[in-house]
Amino acid sequence: MVVVGMWDYYRFCGYFDEPGVIGTISGVLLALNRFNMKDWKSWPILISGIVSFSLFFYVFIALYLLLFGKTRTKIIVGFSVFVVLMLTATSDTMFNELILERLKIDSGKWIGDNRTKSVFDDFYVGFIHSDKFWFGYGDQFCSLVADSGGASYKHIIVDYGIIMSSVFFLAFFLYYTSYRLKVKNLLFSIMIFLTVLFQRPMVLSIVYLFLLVSPPAVFKHNEDDRSDGYPLLS
Repeated sequence: MVVVGMWDYYRFCGYFDEPGVIGTISGVLLALNRFNMKDWKSWPILISGIVSFSLFFYVFIALYLLLFGKTRTKIIVGFSVFVVLMLTATSDTMFNELILERLKIDSGKWIGDNRTKSVFDDFYVGFIHSDKFWFGYGDQFCSLVADSGGASYKHIIVDYGIIMSSVFFLAFFLYYTSYRLKVKNLLFSIMIFLTVLFQRPMVLSIVYLFLLVSPPAVFKHNEDDRSDGYPLLS
């Protein structure tokens, strides 16, 4: 969902419609490349994610480094986060407004959850109590009619109904578990799946399908072939 503020004009989005797309793709690609900064391809991906000022990118990368990084990396990440918070938490900076402010909870609601419009939220409450809840309104109903400009997992349920949505989620869960990954890699793959769909519910887009399908295959390859190791994180 595009929200234009004072700082949004300075965010990098490439040829996509909003910076968050860059942040999502960059974060997942870095994880799939094992955050290998010896590989030159990781650098443009990292820089594009940083200058997108995507909340997803910053939180996702921090979690990845804390989960898969060696002890030294975890200490550096933790200390860096602490320093950044101390320097920007009370200042009127781009990082504070676009990242830190969106992490706050106000009246029991997460401020950063701007994936849908309030009108759609009201519509969704009525939808889950209607007959359409089972089979939905049809493909692209939300993007064209109910919530144009929004992007949320709720769109999947409204478009295709709870039955087909459940089949979709179950199919991916079975696909992930079929790789017999280590628990940490399986959970992280599922986290990628859930966080991508939470904000980018374009299940028929080849780009987002790639982000959903690739993680377990890549993690399985890494488990079976560690000859080059994790250059930064192992």
